Amino acid sequence: DLHAKAGPLPLAGLLDGFSIPPGADGMLEASITVKGRGPDWRSWTPSGWVHVRRGKVTVEGVRDSLREVSLRLQAAGRDVMIERLAFKIGDSDVRIQGIVKEWASKPAPTLTLESSKLDITRLIPIDRGAEEGGGALERIRQWALSGRAEVTALVKQAQYHRLRFRTLSGHLHVGAGKAEFGQLNGETPEGNFSGRVVAALTSQRPIGIEAEMKIDGMPVHQILSIIDPETEPLRGFLSLTGMLQGTIQGTSPFLGTLNSLAPMQFRLDKGRVLHGTVLPKVLKVLNVPALLKGKVDLDHDGIPFDSVTATVTVLDGVLTSRNIVFDSPLMKVTGAGTLDLPADELDLALAVSPLGAYSDLIGKIPLFGTLLAGDRPGLSTALFEVKGPRTDPDVRYLPIKSIAKGLTGYPRLAIDVLTNVLALPGKLLSPDSP
Repeated sequence: DLHAKAGPLPLAGLLDGFSIPPGADGMLEASITVKGRGPDWRSWTPSGWVHVRRGKVTVEGVRDSLREVSLRLQAAGRDVMIERLAFKIGDSDVRIQGIVKEWASKPAPTLTLESSKLDITRLIPIDRGAEEGGGALERIRQWALSGRAEVTALVKQAQYHRLRFRTLSGHLHVGAGKAEFGQLNGETPEGNFSGRVVAALTSQRPIGIEAEMKIDGMPVHQILSIIDPETEPLRGFLSLTGMLQGTIQGTSPFLGTLNSLAPMQFRLDKGRVLHGTVLPKVLKVLNVPALLKGKVDLDHDGIPFDSVTATVTVLDGVLTSRNIVFDSPLMKVTGAGTLDLPADELDLALAVSPLGAYSDLIGKIPLFGTLLAGDRPGLSTALFEVKGPRTDPDVRYLPIKSIAKGLTGYPRLAIDVLTNVLALPGKLLSPDSP
């Protein structure tokens, strides 16, 4: 039998042989009783408590130190009760409580994490390269294969770059060779999202990833800040439903393994294209910015739109849509084509109609030609082909004489979508008409 009581003692420099992170500071108090026989300490039975207060811990790779760390553990046999683990990082606060079963052999934690304000950006480790990232993934894999963990998170205010939530919650389950982050729910002042992510962690690569998501009216510029925090290419409110699956393996990029399990429905409402790489080029070829100078400042204010819609499928990392519709007060644009994610290349066709607030001016641009005069007299359109790198594609005008010779492929689809879009209002007003 062994009984020990200590404290308050400073953590700094305390027993270098123990697993205390470098730079740890604070005050430690403890009262521990250990009973057992034999050289294997894991078979001994501990009981008692450990209390750390006013702590400060530096975690390798994390931007800021954890401060005001407070920890109180209650040990009872093979289990440890975390009565309280709390800390602050930046302006964020985190509180954790729960139980860790079989803590000395196969730890199986069941925890609840709560926060009144959490900047997730500060908790994401600084990128230290693929080698260390692979090591972290390997640790998660080993835990999923041999252990178990349950974590429920409840956050009142959460932020990741410019993406802000009024509430954010989810449940993490790790075990039986699987890691599932489910019951994901987030609410912003404008909209909300829900979803789940599952990773199948076998003893060998590849690792299968499956994600299901539903986004309803969230600011798209906040979501895009996750990918690129420095730029803001467009604004609007995004709605999206879809399911994706992919594979993490050492032989090929993850993006090239992405596939949609069903067509994804995409919609943007009430926004502006601020720094696009396609539409601004199309409008400059048509000379629209100069024509509307003094009426609309497209270079400064961006290109306004009422809605952008598309049905998207993903096959081996290639996004395909056959019904893109850009509905703007200035004009209507429809399209069809692909975005190859691994190559970051576009292959699109766009059909532009001058119907809008300034159709009397835009319709006089010589590049517009009459295409559907038989179906809708007086309708004019301009057709464009977009190919090349997503960040700087080549935008080429297709002359009306080439259209007259017949269309196939994406240009034909773009024209068909435009025909349907412009015919729809008339059909709604006269549903009995042919």
